[in-house]
Amino acid sequence: MQVGTQGQTNGSILFTVDRTGGATDFPFAFITPEAGLYPIRLVWYQGTGDGNLEFFTYGPNNTKIPVNDRTNPNAVKAYYKVISAPQLQFTSVTASSGQVHLNVTVPSGTATLQEASVLTGNASDWSPVQPGISGTTTIDRPAVTSGNRFYRLTQ
Repeated sequence: MQVGTQGQTNGSILFTVDRTGGATDFPFAFITPEAGLYPIRLVWYQGTGDGNLEFFTYGPNNTKIPVNDRTNPNAVKAYYKVISAPQLQFTSVTASSGQVHLNVTVPSGTATLQEASVLTGNASDWSPVQPGISGTTTIDRPAVTSGNRFYRLTQ
C-alpha cells in the first residue's frame, strides 16, 4: 500500500507483505499530518489457490469497518477520480508465432508503450519500447518463454 501523488506508482510505501498461506489480516497503522484527501494505491497479486482481499479500518471494540461501507457513518470514504475523456486502452491481446499482438487505441495525442518484467512499485520498473503511438494500431512484441512481461500505455 502506497500513499503519494495521484497517478504515480512510486509513492511512500506504508505497508508491504509477501507471503503464502490462507486468509489472514495484516493490520498496520499510519498517521496523516492533517485532514484531507490522500491518494492511496493498493496493489494485490493473486498467486496460487483461493484469493481474497479486504480493505478496512478498525472501529470501536476492534470491529472491522470496510472502506466505503455506505451503511456505516464511521467508514472511511474512498473516491476515484472519474475522467470523462476517452482513455488509452488495450482493446485486445493475442499471441501467435512467438509474438504478442497488442491492439491499442489512443483517442487523442500520442502515447508510449512501456514494459516491465517485474513490478516493485518503482518508476524504474518500466522501460519505454515504442513512443509516438496514435490512433488504433497493433504492436507486436516478442513473447517471453519464461518469467513475466507487463505492459502499459502512458501519455
